[in-house]
Amino acid sequence: MKSQLFPVWSTLNYFDLFSYPLKIEEIKNYIHFDQLSESEVALALDFLQNAGLVYESDGFYSLQKDKKLISRRKAGNERAAAKWRSANHWANFMRRFPFVRGVWISGSLSKDFMDEHSDIDYFIVTKPGRLWISRTLLVLFKKIFLLNSHRNFCVNYFIDEDHLLIPEQNLFIATELVTLKPLVNTRLFQRFIETNKWSDNFLPDYHPGLLKSVLPLPTSKIQRFTESLMSLLPLNKLNQFCMQVTTQFWNKKFNGVPEQVLHRQLRSELHVSKHHPQDYQNKVMRLYEEKIRKSPEWLQPEDRITAPSFLTKNQITSEGVLA
Repeated sequence: MKSQLFPVWSTLNYFDLFSYPLKIEEIKNYIHFDQLSESEVALALDFLQNAGLVYESDGFYSLQKDKKLISRRKAGNERAAAKWRSANHWANFMRRFPFVRGVWISGSLSKDFMDEHSDIDYFIVTKPGRLWISRTLLVLFKKIFLLNSHRNFCVNYFIDEDHLLIPEQNLFIATELVTLKPLVNTRLFQRFIETNKWSDNFLPDYHPGLLKSVLPLPTSKIQRFTESLMSLLPLNKLNQFCMQVTTQFWNKKFNGVPEQVLHRQLRSELHVSKHHPQDYQNKVMRLYEEKIRKSPEWLQPEDRITAPSFLTKNQITSEGVLA
């Protein structure tokens, strides 16, 4: 029983950071480190409820005895369902930009939840050697035509087709990775998931699914035309220039931030652009580690008592963020 309690307990603790109660089938899907059957999860939940550590209401399980959390979750799920139409619209629009090869949904919408202040976050994959051109064009469009609004057009993570492996490997990154939803180029998305099978170390029972209503979209005629025109330009130099201008702006804007922290928050290389100045992932991981440390000792398997070994099976440090 003890070996079943910790995965269920740690999963509930993780989502408690977001005040997000879970259904039993979701707990099974998001279970940490181990694979449990739904009956094993149910047995562990009964035990934790009898111990006064977990509460159930209307089929939702939480560490907090607060029915408002369930109402909040249901409202957020409904809000997210209404947002998918906008997400599809903008993803279809983005695929027409030069050198864009994949458009996927990340962040809260990828988990079918949005609060009143949530943005629609996009994870963009580009042609190799053209990432910064694509990024610059998309950001300029947002600033000029959308008045820099992030609500439906938040493009904060880019990688290229030759660098699909996400090097930061921890529980937070694994959760964000497996919940990505592809809207453009599902075939490339499947290759991305296979490349990042390390996520199974943290979420062995979660199977990323494709959105049945979304089909792989062909290359846009507009995209082919603009790429053909742009081939007359020195694109390698242009790509380097776009990266230099952006990184210089970020260095000036965030002057005083330690270089190691800045690299984690604003990773800028030829094959990747990540813009997360709030360092959200590290905050979540620190809070999660603290919650697990404070867990009753009898819940913690002996080989996972010493944090952060239970957070990073391969002893890889916590860096980066997808959401």
